[in-house]
Amino acid sequence: MMALLAAGALCGVAAASSAAANVPGCIGSRLTAVYVNTTVAAGTRAGEYGFENRSSTRCSLIGSPKVEMLSASGAKLASSVRHTASGAFGISAKRVELARNGIAYFAIVYGSQTGFGRLGCPASSALALTAPGTSTPSLLKGRGARIAAYAGTQVHLQCGVLRVSAVTAKRFQ
Repeated sequence: MMALLAAGALCGVAAASSAAANVPGCIGSRLTAVYVNTTVAAGTRAGEYGFENRSSTRCSLIGSPKVEMLSASGAKLASSVRHTASGAFGISAKRVELARNGIAYFAIVYGSQTGFGRLGCPASSALALTAPGTSTPSLLKGRGARIAAYAGTQVHLQCGVLRVSAVTAKRFQ
């Protein structure tokens, strides 16, 4: 994992700096959602996702993306999205500048089924991910789009509870 972190730091495809303030905000239709990986520990899953800049020009993002879980038919699944605490995964809300094909990374954290017995929550078949400061979602299907989010207790099960981080310039898992 350390090798992956070092490789991400050396790539330099996204940079957080004060010079980024002069770079215009990204346009949602020119960003593509990407899935990176998921780690699992103690009944929690932490997925690493990103927005790739498909524009020919630099752009910037700041803040947390909007995440919607979708069924196979494209219907929205009930969900509750909260922001992770500043500093979680070493991420705080800072402007991220994206070069062409650069990626701004973010986390989606949720409880797995561990501890809920035979109770079930619906799993998404796709995710609609909207970059901060934009209004056009990018649809993610396939690997990484299937999320079955659990929270609460066996007596008061809550489905679809997600915690989402701010975007960051470097991979964090």
